Amino acid sequence: MKNFIDPSDDDQASPSQPSGDASRLKAQFDKEKLTADDIFDKRKRELEVSAAITRYEFQAVMGTYSSVAEFENILANLKDDFMQSLKLEGGRTHA
Repeated sequence: MKNFIDPSDDDQASPSQPSGDASRLKAQFDKEKLTADDIFDKRKRELEVSAAITRYEFQAVMGTYSSVAEFENILANLKDDFMQSLKLEGGRTHA
């Protein structure tokens, strides 16, 4: 109980040590925060670029096709249509 009521000189010396720890922890925190901010900014930029590309591609599809369903239909039949065109071209060159 005496330490709480009448602290000794030893107790007064100890607060200087935690301030050193606090400054070290603050420096470590600042370093880690800078690293995390850099990673966040990089990922955010990647997402922004990806979103811009997606918007551009969507506008290109919508400018070419009347609907997304039409575009999906064309994609679904692309392989068959390509193979059909190869057969037609093959028949013309060998004739």
